[in-house]
Amino acid sequence: MSDVHAIFRQVGHDQWEAYSRPVSVYAGGSSLPVARDEWARAAEAHLQNEWPNTTVIEHVEHEVAPDIFIRTAVDHAAGRRERVANVLRDGLARPEVLATTRRTALESSAGDIVFVCCLPTDRIQWVSEQLGRMDAVQVSAPYGQEGGVWWMPLASPNVEVEAPGTRTLHDAGLGGPDATIADLVAVIDSDHGGPRDAMPGQSQRKRAERTSAVARRTGALVAA
Repeated sequence: MSDVHAIFRQVGHDQWEAYSRPVSVYAGGSSLPVARDEWARAAEAHLQNEWPNTTVIEHVEHEVAPDIFIRTAVDHAAGRRERVANVLRDGLARPEVLATTRRTALESSAGDIVFVCCLPTDRIQWVSEQLGRMDAVQVSAPYGQEGGVWWMPLASPNVEVEAPGTRTLHDAGLGGPDATIADLVAVIDSDHGGPRDAMPGQSQRKRAERTSAVARRTGALVAA
């Protein structure tokens, strides 16, 4: 066993749920520290001899609209990821962006919509490791110089995706272990002739008032 992604979701003012990928371990608690401790105990019991060699990568999820969650990793780049989360949170407060999201995002195995806040240097495999067997997330990352954020669905291989433009990571030339979010951006730009449909950041408010702020990028990816 190598990396396990432990995801802690706030589901109420004083309640947290914990689950993990690719190993499925579930727990909960009345606070984040309690949920973390309960999950660690359950994971140690589940993994047994593999537990000492396991690297745990923590993520936190917050609900920004009914059944829509934003996931941020708790790592050295947490501040930069939180800026992506803030732009998403601001954009999803706009009715037209929220409507597009509900219409075109792919649901997770739990039936909700999850955005993973990424950075250009993140490996795509790092995001794929966060998928369950029948799962999907929305890869989201900063774009351009004005604080914009784009997103695109990423599904596990067992999920049937009918979105136009869907292809596998392998077919997109992104199947290698070192392929990054920046590489994905380069593929998107090559396909569509440059960046389009980025969700506006705070500095783009006036332009957003005149145009539809759409974060969705064309197509979807399957982790295969």
